[in-house]
Order: sequence, then C-alpha cells, then structure tokens
Amino acid sequence: MSKDSRVIIYGLHTVQMVLQRNPAAMQALFIDATRIDQRMQALLEVAQLTKLAIHRVSKTELEQQVGEVAHQGVVAHVAPRAIGDENELFVLLDTLVTAPFLLVLDGV
Repeated sequence: MSKDSRVIIYGLHTVQMVLQRNPAAMQALFIDATRIDQRMQALLEVAQLTKLAIHRVSKTELEQQVGEVAHQGVVAHVAPRAIGDENELFVLLDTLVTAPFLLVLDGV
C-alpha cells in the first residue's frame, strides 16, 4: 500500500466515527495488543462487523506509524477523500440544515 493511497488516523473516537460513517474507506486497523477495556471492545465490535482485518500490535509499532501522540491504542489507514470542486461545495451547502462555518483561503 503506497503512502499516497492512504491517510493515517488515530484515536478511539476518530476511528470509530469513520467505521460507523464510512466503513468502506477503512483499509487497515491497528490496535494495541495490550489494551483491553470497554472502549476498545466497543470499537472492535464495530470493526468486526465490517470484516476489516484487525492487526494487534505493540505500542511501539503504533508509535512508529504516528509518532508519540495520544493515539489511545488505535491507528487506522483510510482511503483519502477525493478533492471536490466548487460545484460539489454548492451541492453540499444546499443540503445542510444548519449554517456552515466556511474558511476561504486565497494564495496559500
């Protein structure tokens, strides 16, 4: 898997949200083999429903992927989102029920 074909995410809440909202984007799931608690078990139950391969690895292996951040014992590789254009933005804005916060950068 090339680095260009994946985005690395980490943290229980972040990974669980992607599993629930866009499970097809998940490519690989890595969990700390020593972490056994209710939050991790809940994440694993969702992951097992998707038939995603779960890799139980050491904390050191997780840190090799993301550095020394608060990964909470879980790292995932996901497919990158396609970059949209202004037409897709207008379609998205038309479907929102609450006012969005937009940050427009020019020349960055």
